[in-house]
Amino acid sequence: MNIVQICHDNFGGAGNAARRLHEGLLGLGQRSSLLAMARNGVDPATYVIPPRDGSPLTPAAGLGGHPDFAASVKRWGRRVGRYGNRPKGLELFTDAGAVGRFPDMAPIREADVVILHWICGVVDVAGGALAALRGKAVVWVLHDMNPFTGGCHYAMGCDRYAQACGACPQLGSRRSADLSRRVFEDKLRAYADLDFTVVTPSRWLAGKAGAASLMRGRTIEVIPNSVPTDVFRPMDRAASRAKLGIPPSASVILFGAESLGNRRKGIGHLLAALDILAARKPDRDIALLTFGGGILPEGLPFPAYHAGIVRNESELAAVYAAADVLALPSLADNLPNVALEAMACGLPTVCFAIGGLPEIVDSGKTGLLASPGDDAGFAEALARVLADGRGPCSRCREEALERYSLNVQASRFVSLFERIVPQEAPCSNP
Repeated sequence: MNIVQICHDNFGGAGNAARRLHEGLLGLGQRSSLLAMARNGVDPATYVIPPRDGSPLTPAAGLGGHPDFAASVKRWGRRVGRYGNRPKGLELFTDAGAVGRFPDMAPIREADVVILHWICGVVDVAGGALAALRGKAVVWVLHDMNPFTGGCHYAMGCDRYAQACGACPQLGSRRSADLSRRVFEDKLRAYADLDFTVVTPSRWLAGKAGAASLMRGRTIEVIPNSVPTDVFRPMDRAASRAKLGIPPSASVILFGAESLGNRRKGIGHLLAALDILAARKPDRDIALLTFGGGILPEGLPFPAYHAGIVRNESELAAVYAAADVLALPSLADNLPNVALEAMACGLPTVCFAIGGLPEIVDSGKTGLLASPGDDAGFAEALARVLADGRGPCSRCREEALERYSLNVQASRFVSLFERIVPQEAPCSNP
């Protein structure tokens, strides 16, 4: 089949997930291409969506270098900036508009299947761009809650998306006719005439989508994300530590996020757990290793090493190899790639039992779960893994191979396509 995927980029959380599905489909002999506003690496089947004004893009231009996406970011900031009571530390709040040109691209016209991923600022949903997909088999892979909310990406306990949003707590708004209600209504109009199947990587997100009024009547399938297990694999720990300057004798706790300061990623809970760990085991040779954007605060109880933003997957696998345990104190999450990558590298995860994480982390086999927000419990789980080594969590690599390989995910998607593509639609030989 001729399959086209659309995502904001091919790196980062959703972008990596989209690219890995693309690679898995190619591995099964399918005709797959990926449209994005920015790409990492060179793949002849990944196309950068050109700017509307025809201006040139450098091959390495990130999302910040794409004028269409930059215009959307400015618009989001301007619209959200009108709400002076918005709480601090929240993530992006997006509308349903964009200025991109995706409907004009030949791959869309020729596609049998179109897969939407994270498309904020890429597809002008509010302007009717989804109409170009009518008559095609459309699958929307949800990487967060945004496709069925009025602008937030994780509702953080709010359930107004089950009705029509409005009085949005993430805007600090008490008005029903606020920005969240207007964005919600834009999406409601755009979705009305488009038939699409929803895919969620986790059962948790499937449950949220099933309760959402914007997803009412849609078929919802659960297909987990994948990880390239040939790249993310157990590697030499001593060599990885030597490259990062970490003592070979240290017990290393790893924490990674696109933005280390993202409140949803639970950095405050991790710091509290580290303080508890230091008080209980002051003589333990523990080190903290981080990767991602941003910097950690000073005054940490243990030596800290920062690998920065790592987009080369082989280098990222070496970062995982240097650690003894992945700390993932997220307060809301879907099925984060970092947990799958760690698992494929044989690294256990300690996390709160929230979102889709309990679907990945099987306590005692692939990591340990703590009660949400329980800093002492999180510290105790870290201490147990560090004290016992990886023995009690020895199923990590096996689980990754059995459940999260590229081939397993791509095969499940192909089965889905075979059910939803009209029989008369032309299919291309591999």
